[in-house]
Amino acid sequence: MTAVIQVSRTSKTLLTEYPKVLEWYSNLRRSSPSNADKCLQRLEQVRRTYNVTPTQLAKLSPTLAYSFILRVVTDMDNADKQPTYIQDFVKSLKSWFAHNGKQVSQKVT
Repeated sequence: MTAVIQVSRTSKTLLTEYPKVLEWYSNLRRSSPSNADKCLQRLEQVRRTYNVTPTQLAKLSPTLAYSFILRVVTDMDNADKQPTYIQDFVKSLKSWFAHNGKQVSQKVT
């Protein structure tokens, strides 16, 4: 039996409000629907937590994108989040940046 992950209504609004997010999500979904749903939820959580739109993130330079990821990691680490949980956000953000032509190649630990 395949598990179905429910994407929240808030996360789904990203798909209608930002065409580039729908493009990214659709691409991820082809290889793993559950991973695509989780990535979308993470992007929505970042949007709410940091009051930043996906478009604003997409416009960051690779250097600023790396700095943003480090900020997210630091904040989550300070909030005592598990390392695997934090790394899932790193992967999702790097995926979003890569989809927008911003390769963040520096290692984030």
